[in-house]
Amino acid sequence: MSVSCQAASVSPKYLCSNDVAAPACRLLSGLLLTCILTACGDKPKPVQTDITPRVKTITAQAGGEQRYRSLVGELQPAEVWNLAFPIQGRVTQLLVNEGDKVKKGQLLARLDPMAYELKLKNAQSGLQSAISERKEKRDALAAQTLLKEQGYMTGNMLEKLRVDLAASETRLANSESALALAKRDLDYTMLQAPADGTISGRLIEPFADVNAGQAIMRLDGAAGLRVAIRVPDKLMQDFALGTPVSIQLADRKLEGKVSRIDARASAGDSFPSYVSITGDTTGLRPGVTARVQFAVNGNTGSDAGKDVQVKRNILVPLQAIVPGNAPGHGFAFVFDNKNSKVRRVEVRIKAVNDSDVEIDEGLKAGDEVVVAGVAFLSDGQVVKPMAKEGKGGSKT
Repeated sequence: MSVSCQAASVSPKYLCSNDVAAPACRLLSGLLLTCILTACGDKPKPVQTDITPRVKTITAQAGGEQRYRSLVGELQPAEVWNLAFPIQGRVTQLLVNEGDKVKKGQLLARLDPMAYELKLKNAQSGLQSAISERKEKRDALAAQTLLKEQGYMTGNMLEKLRVDLAASETRLANSESALALAKRDLDYTMLQAPADGTISGRLIEPFADVNAGQAIMRLDGAAGLRVAIRVPDKLMQDFALGTPVSIQLADRKLEGKVSRIDARASAGDSFPSYVSITGDTTGLRPGVTARVQFAVNGNTGSDAGKDVQVKRNILVPLQAIVPGNAPGHGFAFVFDNKNSKVRRVEVRIKAVNDSDVEIDEGLKAGDEVVVAGVAFLSDGQVVKPMAKEGKGGSKT
């Protein structure tokens, strides 16, 4: 039941003007005023709740010292073919130009086939002659064998026919081989791409005479890129197949591992070596300079160690890292005091210990790293840090 605010104009004095006892009158007046105030007063304001996530942070600390050495190398295709005809002849057609992309099996060049077509015809003719000769020798031996059985033929004459038949069979086998080689050589007059890739060099012009095995063009395979470097002999103790490395280009940083080391040293007592690149190489081109960085131990020779760089890994708790999409990679959230937001950063994990993780890329000493609730955060989200509880932690 609601009470109209017009009742506020009724005077308590008027209500008590009748012969109502004074105590009862005062009680009635109080109840009426309470009703009026309740009906006409302002509604209470809702309580505002703070829904900003609260996070626990620690200050990232530098861990143990790590020594690195950098070497300058060059990007190269992981697969390179110097294409050549396995036979000699005159190049009548070059069907691709430098920079063209080709598919496996695509025709790239032709030799003049005339000489090899004639060779094939001669081989076919020789095979027919050998087949006919063997048939004659076989028929003759069969006939003479019958005569011998009838007593009209000596054994010595029969043996001579057997020798002639064996010789004809040898000539037939040789004719078959000659025909196969003639067919192969005719096929060799057409040069086809051994794999998908890009023509990176054309070394001759049409109608040039070439020798067997003479390179006429170069094909860079589409199987990826690698970095070619030379490793000094004094660093080989820290450089082995499978060694992980960092690859720094002008505007990109990639990961890789050692995929090949030549057995013999070259000029300057250095070993030609190759590093395969992991990850996306889109947009990279062969010939670009790259810097390869890898870890070295503390007892590297003084000459080799003069260019050694030293840095410290960052230690953070295990729960501060969100697993990444690639092995050895993950994400962390760094709190920015200026705008009270968290920033999602990719990190590279150097080692995992019992209770913490060593980060060698992505964080620096002094960063405020979130260690609780990271799975529910997003990049750029506004948060409130909990009060710090001593060095390197937050009060919960």
